[in-house]
Amino acid sequence: MNSRQVTYVDKFSLEFLNKGTICNNALLLHDVDNDNYTEQKPRYTCDELGSISCLIAGKLQGRNVLCIICSEGEFHLFDLDIHGPSSSPVPSQHPQNTDDFDEDQNLSTDNSIEDDDAEEQLDDSNHSQSLHLPLHKAQKAGVHHSLLQSVHLNSRHLRQSVTSSIQPFATYRIPCNITCATLADIDGDGENEIVMAGTDRNIYVYRLKASVNTASESDLLRMYKLPMNDNQIFSLSTHTEKTGKQGILAGYVTGGYAFVCRGDGPDDSLQIGTFSPSHGEDSYISSKPMTVIGNAFDEQESAAFIELGGRVMVRRFHIQNNTEVNNTLTWHAELKQEVMGAFQGELVENSSTKQLVIATWDGITYILDKDHNAVCFNLKERICGFVCGMYNTSPTKPPSMCFFYVTFSDHRITVFYDIKLKSIPCCSLVTQIGSSEESLSKLKRLYSHDAVPLSDDKMRKIVSELTHLFYSSLYSFSDQHKRVLLDILREQSNKK
Repeated sequence: MNSRQVTYVDKFSLEFLNKGTICNNALLLHDVDNDNYTEQKPRYTCDELGSISCLIAGKLQGRNVLCIICSEGEFHLFDLDIHGPSSSPVPSQHPQNTDDFDEDQNLSTDNSIEDDDAEEQLDDSNHSQSLHLPLHKAQKAGVHHSLLQSVHLNSRHLRQSVTSSIQPFATYRIPCNITCATLADIDGDGENEIVMAGTDRNIYVYRLKASVNTASESDLLRMYKLPMNDNQIFSLSTHTEKTGKQGILAGYVTGGYAFVCRGDGPDDSLQIGTFSPSHGEDSYISSKPMTVIGNAFDEQESAAFIELGGRVMVRRFHIQNNTEVNNTLTWHAELKQEVMGAFQGELVENSSTKQLVIATWDGITYILDKDHNAVCFNLKERICGFVCGMYNTSPTKPPSMCFFYVTFSDHRITVFYDIKLKSIPCCSLVTQIGSSEESLSKLKRLYSHDAVPLSDDKMRKIVSELTHLFYSSLYSFSDQHKRVLLDILREQSNKK
């Protein structure tokens, strides 16, 4: 892997108003008030939601929604279309949880549950892997709203901004310890579904439908519960096939992965294609947690697989007969640090192709392109959370690519903005001159005689000599550089 190092200096810091820990999947960049760009000030806050494990946002039934998932088994739904860019937020109703969670029944909101009942349900011995955080203590964690409250706290033009408080439109009971989720049209009906997974080795697919009784509320209906053959899910990502069929890539904690998509049968049931190290056909996969990225580099038959230990694999990936995963390894790379998070983004100027952005626990961020080239940026501080995406740093400027780092010290989020690169590969002077027709024509006119045309071999030698001369002008003249310079001067004098 060809790699070089870059330095970014444009940054600012955000302070937490409350101390706590942020899960990496609980960091999200999204337009919450429909003003066509990501927020540049703390627009809304919401308290006492619970221990937030992940956030997802997007379109559900044509509405712009924010979904907050808590480890205690709660799903908070925010309808962001209620509040336009200029409207003041009005708290909407916040229904209580249902009395019991039944995986074989549809879910809806109810007012029958008490806080004590919820604590009893969370402390059930049958859920030994659950995070037993009582609801009345959840507000002490101070995790879920600190990011929204402190966005751009240090920006001068935003210090007069006012933060408004909103409440979830509805709250539903879901399985405990959901750790990852995404939105995808997994059944091909043109509407997004909510896909989530956690520690119970199942993938759940939910659909949001209008309630029969009232048009202002919504019911969360479970469509599928997919057992993953005793494989705990570590990450989820959407992936669209060449045929236009959208599915879900699921990375396992044990290092394998699966692809879930709609079948071609009359019942349109979901099919699961799996690939794991036990199949023995890929020595590059180990038994470490796997982060998956579908449609890597914006290619329909490409997917990226990043292991916790630092191994990066890019594969030509497609599904055959709905259940058979066919893939070939395109290239792989070994990072020296353990991976903390991986994303995609457009970071190269005048390029419409996305690059992989991989952050490690040591604060080193790698930017990789599809040609196996890399650029690394060192924060020089350990991090516990990372996200990248388009973000507004000023009302008068368009959104730019930003890196958000959550550090272990001082409870701060460090934001680097205007992240952009002219190119990722390392280009030598010989390569640059050789690819420039204008530079080559000027060199030919300089060194050519009318009677003796300049050959290609001679041209390559001249370019190499000029490279040594350029290097010596930046550093010290070595004996070799002096000889090259004398040869060039001697050749020029012979022409005269």
